[in-house]
Amino acid sequence: MGERALVVVPDRSDGYCLCYCSQWAGSDSTLRRVLESGQSVDELLTHDWRFERRCRTGQVLDSLDFLGTDAVYRFWGREVDVFIPLWFGIAVPEHTERADIGALVPVRSFTTVEHCREALRQFKGPVLDSVRDGTMPSDLATTLLERACHLVRAGCSPTCPTV
Repeated sequence: MGERALVVVPDRSDGYCLCYCSQWAGSDSTLRRVLESGQSVDELLTHDWRFERRCRTGQVLDSLDFLGTDAVYRFWGREVDVFIPLWFGIAVPEHTERADIGALVPVRSFTTVEHCREALRQFKGPVLDSVRDGTMPSDLATTLLERACHLVRAGCSPTCPTV
């Protein structure tokens, strides 16, 4: 499947942006190199990118696949902002996965990437355990995780550091 990434290139003249995707630019090794390079665009230019869509800048998250995307990059000239998607859905057999439940967390170091991923795993673990052992219905778990997602998007996350 690959480590999928999305690049967002804002067009300041009309409030729209261009989105491109790559099958491999979301790998941990690429994330690490981009972050260690001072967030230069050069590392990302070595990957193959294909045009995905044009949308209003504020609508990028509306169709982002948080489950299948490993990194989101926003270009600003030769500089790049790096974000990791955190998926707040649940993966259990009797439940339909919703790829649209998530939040983007800005990161400036690979240590922060690892910390945020681990914090999400620790948060979701007890929720998933409760669904699997039957003490929490999957719909309630999804609601709980959606609310956590809204808190993270609003900047109230107790688990991921402010970057």
